[in-house]
Amino acid sequence: MTGLTNVPGGEALHAKGRPAHGVRRPAQVDMLVIGAGTTGLYQLYRARAEGFSAVLLEAGLGVGGIWYWNDSFEAHFETDAGMRGHLFSAELGAGRERLPEDAGQPEIERYLNHLVDRHGLRGDIRLGARVRSAVYDDPTGMWTVRTGGGTEYRARYVVAATGILPAPLSEAVGAGPGAGGARGSGTGAFSDVGVCGGGILTLGEHALGGALTRLGVRGRDGLRLSGYWAAGPRTYLGVMTAGFPNFFFPGGPHSVPDNPRHPGDQVDFVTGTLLHARDSGRAVVEVGLAAEEEWTDLVRGTLVSSLLHGGRPRESSTAADGGLGAFIFSEAGRAA
Repeated sequence: MTGLTNVPGGEALHAKGRPAHGVRRPAQVDMLVIGAGTTGLYQLYRARAEGFSAVLLEAGLGVGGIWYWNDSFEAHFETDAGMRGHLFSAELGAGRERLPEDAGQPEIERYLNHLVDRHGLRGDIRLGARVRSAVYDDPTGMWTVRTGGGTEYRARYVVAATGILPAPLSEAVGAGPGAGGARGSGTGAFSDVGVCGGGILTLGEHALGGALTRLGVRGRDGLRLSGYWAAGPRTYLGVMTAGFPNFFFPGGPHSVPDNPRHPGDQVDFVTGTLLHARDSGRAVVEVGLAAEEEWTDLVRGTLVSSLLHGGRPRESSTAADGGLGAFIFSEAGRAA
């Protein structure tokens, strides 16, 4: 080991800072986005627009999320296409005619690829990058994320835009009869999911964690997200959970599945929160247990009836100031 220096992340480097033979220095960015669905792509767009360096990791070999994995020609938007376009905002979607209301999977996937290229996002997207672990380091306030290919990233913020759906069957068990080849297609593309008329997802409380709990996420003091959510997701405003600083999941658990505007609104909210942290010189953002418990109890008590009646959960008292009042902004290495 003569002439080598150990650095955070366990990388052995030459004293001059160049990687030793066969060892790559971990890439470091302000934000690491996981998932190239509409929510993840919009988060990447907003991050870059606000001056954050960002990289998006996607397990599949194409962008689009469910519109990539579910390559069934019968898949289509079940609500007004103009509402779906809100995920990318009027600015992001401008310059091209709107998708027709009966747009099918191929046209939707092509449209999403058009938006990626139109806004130059592809250079910051890593396809075929399946996340194996995401571990928080309290002294630095940074996350270390590793992919199945052995690539390592260091990021101040991790935004998991993995949605509420469980993993595609083609990911979980491999392509098989009826799986539609490399991606998976048709009504059997996702496990433990039911869709009733009007597009409302009939998912159990445990299923709402979706693919998020399969990412090997560990927060402060090594707390495992899969264990913390063993009895079901616990969130504040559906974007953050206690014990996992600088970790966000817009469009995930406790989101509103039949309201396509909601994930986009959550991306805007997360971005605004991070801008506030940057402007105030605080490196760490987290939420306390009291706010999390209040919101989780609220959602568990009202989400199902709200969805069935086309409404929305009532506002929590902790969100009266726009939500930021319940967040804790601090310096790295100082636990809340």
